[in-house]
Amino acid sequence: MKMGRHARRLSTRRESIEAKTENVTTGNRRSPATRQSIERIVPITEEFEDDLEIGEDKWSSHFKKLGSTAVNLSAIASPEDDVHKKELSPKMQETIREIFNVYFEGDYTSWQNSIEQNTFVAFWLSIRGTMPWLQPWIEECTPRFLGTILLFSEICLRGIGQVFFQNNPISGLLILIGLFIQSTRVALHGVLAVIAGNLLAILLRFDTGLIRSGLFGYNSVLVGLALATFDSSEEHSGWYAPIPVSSIIFGSFSSILFVFMGKILVPYQSPPLTLPFNVATLIFLAGSAHMLRVQTGPVVMPSFPDYSSSNVDMSITAKQFFSGTIRGIGQVYLANKISSGLLIWAGIAVCSRISALAAFFGSALGVLVALATGSEPSAIEQGMFGFNPSLTVTAMIMFYVPTLGAVIFALMAGVMTVAGQQALASIMSPYGLPFMTLPFCAICLPFIIVQGTTPIVFPVPLSSMTVPEDHLERFHCLKDGFIFLLEAIDSSKKSKNVTDRRANLKKLTKKSSKFTDELSQSLQSTEMN
Repeated sequence: MKMGRHARRLSTRRESIEAKTENVTTGNRRSPATRQSIERIVPITEEFEDDLEIGEDKWSSHFKKLGSTAVNLSAIASPEDDVHKKELSPKMQETIREIFNVYFEGDYTSWQNSIEQNTFVAFWLSIRGTMPWLQPWIEECTPRFLGTILLFSEICLRGIGQVFFQNNPISGLLILIGLFIQSTRVALHGVLAVIAGNLLAILLRFDTGLIRSGLFGYNSVLVGLALATFDSSEEHSGWYAPIPVSSIIFGSFSSILFVFMGKILVPYQSPPLTLPFNVATLIFLAGSAHMLRVQTGPVVMPSFPDYSSSNVDMSITAKQFFSGTIRGIGQVYLANKISSGLLIWAGIAVCSRISALAAFFGSALGVLVALATGSEPSAIEQGMFGFNPSLTVTAMIMFYVPTLGAVIFALMAGVMTVAGQQALASIMSPYGLPFMTLPFCAICLPFIIVQGTTPIVFPVPLSSMTVPEDHLERFHCLKDGFIFLLEAIDSSKKSKNVTDRRANLKKLTKKSSKFTDELSQSLQSTEMN
């Protein structure tokens, strides 16, 4: 394994992180104390050296261990050595923490921020990802009253996008436009519900970070869309007063359910997904049978499963396949128009191209599995077998670093989601109730909760979650920094005399000046103090 390749990759991928720290210029000479300190790293890291030959299987656990160890390199020294009890400089601690612990605590600055581009590309990059600059800009550059309204609207738009794990207001705006194209009546119910859910979270003073990320809105908007869709097939008319009132009440209740289920799932490092939406909606649909002043009917005609086989032609055309795939993406928001599905897909792509690809692939996978198992062609074309697998595959790529292992998880989970949907349809059809996104929740949760028990996937902590592009960039940055440090230690340890060690360190400095210089300078400063 060549040293130069990893050093160059580390230097390239660390541009945005390195921009946070000043350049540290060091002389060509290194004191014996500095070399001694570098050698003191060896006992802690010897157990990691074999991983270069073993591969990536152990990295998931080793990264965190090395990250927490490297933050305070002075602890490596022997307890009786007072010289080495000094702490590293804050600048060096920040560098090491960001290299080796970026996945485990704190925020991460996207690589997009460090790229110098023309105006159009800079604007495009500014609206991609999670747009963390927007909320501070609204607060600082707008009058207080107007800023409050704009900020709340931005939070609501983020909530709409968060249905597909996209924490981006532009994504939410494009999705909302698609919903209005589908049905103004249904879309307005969704707007009422998302406003109610966020207002309740603010009034109850729930976690501000969760509110500002739109996490109290995505279940609420789905509740409003579902109640209006199941009430009537009218697109722009057919308003019925109990439904908007119920959208507000049950949309707000979904925020309570979100906190309740989130606290239950905290030990398992998993969010409640869309379970609050499913529970709140099913409570209304099942309870409406006893609401004499609310005129509702079964969402689907109650019937028992039919296990008989038939000779009906189950084949579909390429056009039907494509239609079913695009509609599957839109059906996540209960929209079956192709134009709406395309706008929703575009909204996902604005935030993350990887997520957009995963959403399309998941929907297509659902269509293929449904077709292979002989499901109803008309239901396939309407996207009924695409929306749950689309959510599942997107979740796998979001909650895990998008590596080969995550793709394997996504394939397995996507296929099982279709089977789970078929099973839940049989269970719930006698009661005239829809399965909604319950198959996604039932299958996705086990695949998320098993994190940490297999080395083929690398979970993303919920507090550090942004978009798959950033997750992958962090992973490669961490990986290259890890390998670079091991090779630096190995090179220093194998040198037989002081001159060779000094030459090796100088060589490493040239190949990755930022990392090596700051490491050496910080160690030298620590020992001189």
